Amino acid sequence: MRILLVTATWLEAKPLMAGFHFLRKYSGNNYSFRFGEHRVDVLVTGMGMVATAYGVGKALMNTRYNLAINAGICGSFRTDLTPGTVLNIKEQFFPEFGMMDDAGFKYIQELGFETNLPSACKNTLLENPHFNQVIGFKNLPTARGATVNLVDLSGKRKPNYLSPSLEADVETQEGGAFFFACLAGEIPFIEIRAVSNFVGAREDEAWDIESALENLTIAVHAALDVLPR
Repeated sequence: MRILLVTATWLEAKPLMAGFHFLRKYSGNNYSFRFGEHRVDVLVTGMGMVATAYGVGKALMNTRYNLAINAGICGSFRTDLTPGTVLNIKEQFFPEFGMMDDAGFKYIQELGFETNLPSACKNTLLENPHFNQVIGFKNLPTARGATVNLVDLSGKRKPNYLSPSLEADVETQEGGAFFFACLAGEIPFIEIRAVSNFVGAREDEAWDIESALENLTIAVHAALDVLPR
């Protein structure tokens, strides 16, 4: 298979590339490798939804991939999703994309504006139609992600614009943009996230980036091993 492996940072990318056989360098943040029977192009987009949407969109314009994988760490809203837990993100949404007035928050799709979204993105919630179709990933526990620009470590800001119908399990800064680019590009995709912390005030003892990266790498490599050629 020809696979696009997307991460936001080199912190996430370097463990994933361990065991890959280097083939070539396309640019400062895009490399090609061989892993088993697969050709894997690793793209490090930079943090945030803008950089991710641009990087993934450009990559999909240049090459036709069989599968795109977004792998990274995330924050958890749920006490049962502890640091180190690896998740298959089946849904994403943008909780800040809308309008706030005295009556409260409304998502952009609820305001009647033409958003020019691809057909699979017409609802506020972006759904991955492939989340349970890719062998190696489909047995991981699933979760819903909220993609945000601001990560609040103060614990003072409450996400009061989240409706109960769109309650998130985890928080990312890139996942929704990755979903959007892949849905628009009509390519099968998977988003895999490992929990590194709980969302809220930062307590160093509650963070475990090392375990998150280790478990993320194990899960991605194990899935690559069983993917068809």
